Amino acid sequence: MSFNALYTDEAKEEIRKFLTEPRAYLNTNGELRMSASFPTIDLVLYNLTSRK
Repeated sequence: MSFNALYTDEAKEEIRKFLTEPRAYLNTNGELRMSASFPTIDLVLYNLTSRK
């Protein structure tokens, strides 16, 4: 699914401002909101770093 959205200049400025603040990336515990952990990445890193 895809769609095009139009944003006002005011909305774009608000988004830019939000993305420069820590709360855009950190949760209330101070941890990252998004994880770099995905099953494929986890398996590749495991296999690259495990001893056989």
